[in-house]
Amino acid sequence: MFKGKRAVSPIIAAVLLVVITIAIGATTMAFIRSLTDTNLETAQEKATRIACGADLDIDIPVIQNSYKICYNDSASQGEVVALLHNVGTVNIKDFQFTVILKNGSIYQNSSVDNTGLAKNAYKEFTFYPAGTVTDPTNDVDQYIIEPVIQGAPGKGDTICSDVAITRDISEIDTCT
Repeated sequence: MFKGKRAVSPIIAAVLLVVITIAIGATTMAFIRSLTDTNLETAQEKATRIACGADLDIDIPVIQNSYKICYNDSASQGEVVALLHNVGTVNIKDFQFTVILKNGSIYQNSSVDNTGLAKNAYKEFTFYPAGTVTDPTNDVDQYIIEPVIQGAPGKGDTICSDVAITRDISEIDTCT
């Protein structure tokens, strides 16, 4: 039945087996590497988010029975002056300042002084809304100050909304 048919030589068979084995190994390695790279990026991002919740904490100190945060009524732009204390274990790179108006408009920007706040340090910051606020007491509903920390290597900064300071306008005095 198989008379006159020739088989593949042993050398060619060995070469084919080696090539098939290398191809399967390379495909498996590429698949595992892509999974590892994706998991590494996800782990770095989650580590930064964990740092937001576990290692970061800011506070507005109380001096003479009042929080050291106020809005500057004379400038009529809705800017806020706040003395902040970094009570966490990581340095804060910057702050994002959000103003929510009573009409629903939202204005965001970074702090004017983006030198950050070292751990266990106190510093006074002045925050300005990006939009125009003509009368803070009647226009503004809330001020939100969110710390920004260095993100994972090669990634952008991380805004730590979990530890943001949120104050209604009724909770903030006029600067004197």
